[in-house]
Amino acid sequence: MTAEKPIIMTLMVRDEADVIAAMIEHHLAQGIDLIIATDNASTDGTREILSRYAELGVVELHDDPRLEKQQAEVVTAMARRAYTEHGAAWVINADADEFWFASSGDTVADALAKVPASVQSFDARVRNLVGEPMESGSVLATHVWRDERSDEALHAVGLHAHPTQDCVHRGSAHVTVQQGNHGTSLPLSDKVSEASALEVLHVPYRQWSRYQERVRNTAAAYERSGLSPSPRHHGMRDARWLEEGVLRPMFVARHAAAGATSGLTKDTRVVDSLSRLLDEKRALIPELVEAALEPGEPLPGIDDDLQLFQQLG
Repeated sequence: MTAEKPIIMTLMVRDEADVIAAMIEHHLAQGIDLIIATDNASTDGTREILSRYAELGVVELHDDPRLEKQQAEVVTAMARRAYTEHGAAWVINADADEFWFASSGDTVADALAKVPASVQSFDARVRNLVGEPMESGSVLATHVWRDERSDEALHAVGLHAHPTQDCVHRGSAHVTVQQGNHGTSLPLSDKVSEASALEVLHVPYRQWSRYQERVRNTAAAYERSGLSPSPRHHGMRDARWLEEGVLRPMFVARHAAAGATSGLTKDTRVVDSLSRLLDEKRALIPELVEAALEPGEPLPGIDDDLQLFQQLG
């Protein structure tokens, strides 16, 4: 970590082996000094990848095997630890499928250095990245379309709205992080200039097999915990569609399927960021970044899915 007060990212993760190394490498290059990660009983190799980065000193690894919806509790503890143990200047509470950028084109660290001292926390806009629907493997090379569809167009594919904003905050021993990382107990400011603004590119719709399992797990965790999802959370609706056997056409329709890019904007920042790390030989574990940039296997039969989607209306 730097001699100055560090920027620390927290991360609670379960079964994200296809994206976790790329996410870590990207944020280290953005000036994040340390990632405090809690693995939530991963079985796909995610924890082993985190362990490799922990051995390099850039990840502090913890475990919480409870299969509930305890994210707010766990992330709050990590966010407080970021300050009490490491003296964090700023804390970013992220998910494994998120890639944070400064809107100005600077690094995240450079943008945060320009935030007025009076600002305790501020929001970062989140937008989904989509591309060709995939059966397996990595999607980062193909998911290069930023979803800017209208609310009406989102409703048509079963989404309430664009993702809820994320929140970045100054280090604090007493901060409380809301479920989903969408806010904190610290005062929220809207007085952040474009030079300091942050945004998040979110890659939630990756492999079909992984997505349906994630929907099933999320619904079960909410049921066990007795919690309610955030207002824009589509997981519970998707869980109902999964039970009815119609989630796959909805999954396909959310992508840039069959060249349908209306309302989508080309955005290659994630791919560009990772490619630069390899070109400049700055990746800590280059083979993992290379694997993340290898295109996966496209999902077969999407024409039938799109036809069924039209019938469902």
